[in-house]
Amino acid sequence: MRWKNVWLGILDCWSVEYESLMIALSFFCLLLPYLGVRFCIFYPQNRYRVAHFFGLAQDLLICLSGLICYLWLIPYLPFTITFLIAFIFILFSTGIMLLDGFLFLKTSIRLEPSFLEFLDDLRCFWDSAKERGFIKYLPIFFGGMAIPGYVFFLSKDNLICLSSHLLWRCWLAVACIAVIGMCFIPKEVAYITESLLIRHLVLWIRKQVSKLKKPVITPNPKAFVACNEINTPFFPEQYPLFRTCTGFTGEKLWDFKIHPGEQPHVVLLVLESFRAKTVGALGNALNITPHFDRLTERGVLFTNFYANSVKTSRSVTSLLSGIPSDISSKDRSTDRDLSLVSLAHILKSHGYNTAYLHNGCLEFENQKAFLLKQGFANLFGQHDILQRFPYAPLSSWGLPDEHLMRFTADWLEAQQDPTFLTMYTITNHHPWKLPAHCSPLSLPKHYSPAYRRYLSTFQYSDFCLGLLISLFEQKGLSKNTVFIVTGDHGQPMGEREGNYMVQKGLYEENIHVPLLFYGENRCDLGARIDAIGSHMDVLPTVMDLLQLQASYHTTGKSLMRRSEETRKTFFHNPYVHGYFGMRENQWKYVFTKTSRQSALYDLITDRQEAHNIALKYPKVCSHMLNEVLQYKRTIQHLYKSKAFAPVA
Repeated sequence: MRWKNVWLGILDCWSVEYESLMIALSFFCLLLPYLGVRFCIFYPQNRYRVAHFFGLAQDLLICLSGLICYLWLIPYLPFTITFLIAFIFILFSTGIMLLDGFLFLKTSIRLEPSFLEFLDDLRCFWDSAKERGFIKYLPIFFGGMAIPGYVFFLSKDNLICLSSHLLWRCWLAVACIAVIGMCFIPKEVAYITESLLIRHLVLWIRKQVSKLKKPVITPNPKAFVACNEINTPFFPEQYPLFRTCTGFTGEKLWDFKIHPGEQPHVVLLVLESFRAKTVGALGNALNITPHFDRLTERGVLFTNFYANSVKTSRSVTSLLSGIPSDISSKDRSTDRDLSLVSLAHILKSHGYNTAYLHNGCLEFENQKAFLLKQGFANLFGQHDILQRFPYAPLSSWGLPDEHLMRFTADWLEAQQDPTFLTMYTITNHHPWKLPAHCSPLSLPKHYSPAYRRYLSTFQYSDFCLGLLISLFEQKGLSKNTVFIVTGDHGQPMGEREGNYMVQKGLYEENIHVPLLFYGENRCDLGARIDAIGSHMDVLPTVMDLLQLQASYHTTGKSLMRRSEETRKTFFHNPYVHGYFGMRENQWKYVFTKTSRQSALYDLITDRQEAHNIALKYPKVCSHMLNEVLQYKRTIQHLYKSKAFAPVA
């Protein structure tokens, strides 16, 4: 009997140990995808290895939270519903983590909540996803999703036996470690090491708390109105920027022959990712923009011109409405309830026909609905152009630019009224794929494959610009047309830490773009203007050029006039760490939101932005920081209160 009791005791112990072992193994399998992403993707990218210990604690915290919720719900809900809720939570958190890891591996940026807006536009990203190699990771993604799901289903009986008290004690211990990490790890390091779900939960909580605080800087929209503008404000308390402009004062910096009462066609051509750094007329020695360079000899070129932000849709807002795009990553600029006055509205009220043409998808980011509200009577996208050129090659992003140029010239030739055209190209977008009939550039071997493709499509964009001018000349349209040519934003090409994403940083390669005003026989000699400007300045400049009067809400200034006040411009990038910056005189200042760090560059002596001299010039930094925070607070207030213009 004694040996029998001993044997039964051993079996009981083995049963308990076996059960504990299976529970531990099940929990490890739930955590396995997190471990794989963290140590195969994030760990090699960060030299602060100890920081991943705190990141792992956050991953563990998510798994424990799911299990605690599971055990907490069992007494109150049917088992099937409880199991389903916990199962979905585990799969959701695992799927988000895997997507986040793959995105970071290929782009060096992490998932943002605003990226969910692209779910309806995923087909447009197909070619870019293939080039970056996302497709080959699909089996890994679904395999990673299957592991916790399979284990959770098989181990549901073991998980029910877990002690809630033990789980809570583990949860509190892990939570303490995670909180310590969030408090003491530098923010730029935490961007790589933090769990995505924990990161955005904390950001959301901070945002709610900040709403309760009194703003340190009071918004002052009137500070962004040009002093040399003759205007009459309307509803200054409710709509502080809205006013009627009747003219501009000050000496003209450049001359452009437009006779009083003349109504030439106005073509605003926005070239995809057309950065200043690659333009020959602005110092590039590769000679890949001969057509643009030739136009500068009889046009007006701006050498210190900037995009307001780092996304195509954001340039639509700043170019057409003369205001910065929204400073949040969600971008409320395209909000249907937001009342804006655009250049299309203004020119339409002066007898112009209006049209927007794009050789990509007009439905991307709901741009079609937004553009209709911005006063465009005619909208043409890739499907309209494809009807005219049915054999044109079609990528997921759109048609080659040359078809946009031919379609535009043919359409404008049939118009009787003066017309305002806005054209956006697409070929110079990632993955920078040339049409089959074009030959890639012959470049030095040290250029990366991505840079080679980019330069080849950049040259193609320049060729298409030359094609448009040639078609207008052939059809007799050029003598009665004013061309405004610029880039929607820049494009990094590995200049810093191998970065190829425009959403990371506010360096010159991200936002410095050319601006050219050109009209046949309207400018005797090419003019180079060094005055600082940005996309917001195009609207008032066109009004000054055509001598128009209208009501609007721009924060821009006419680039035709010499200003008594120091010219400066603002820009922002709401992605990754969140960046806000400005350019004034030779100084360029950038404030990084998450790390609260300042960067100051002297662009006269350091055009490559290699030396941060913020510590050397504290007074300059202090002044520019106040200006940038005023800009941030003002734009945030205007979008939140929808205080640009009365509802039409």
